[in-house]
Amino acid sequence: MRDYKFRQTEWPRRKTRSKTLRIVAVLLVAVALGLLGYAALQWFSQEPTAGGTVINRPSPRVLPLAIPPLAPTEATSTAETSARPGQN
Repeated sequence: MRDYKFRQTEWPRRKTRSKTLRIVAVLLVAVALGLLGYAALQWFSQEPTAGGTVINRPSPRVLPLAIPPLAPTEATSTAETSARPGQN
């Protein structure tokens, strides 16, 4: 049964939305959340330790070299001879 009081239209009143726009929006949100998670991971991985010092992770291309401590006799003799005259 038709209602003749209202004008019948052929076209739907509302356009159907494209699914590609929704897919692009979902992908952008997923990428944004991934970047936010990665930034949080980087932030928390460089937090100071309990001692208050930041763990320094050098580049894998840099070789850490251990410097041996000076002997007590060498330390006192170099300190006395390195002072310039007139300085205490």
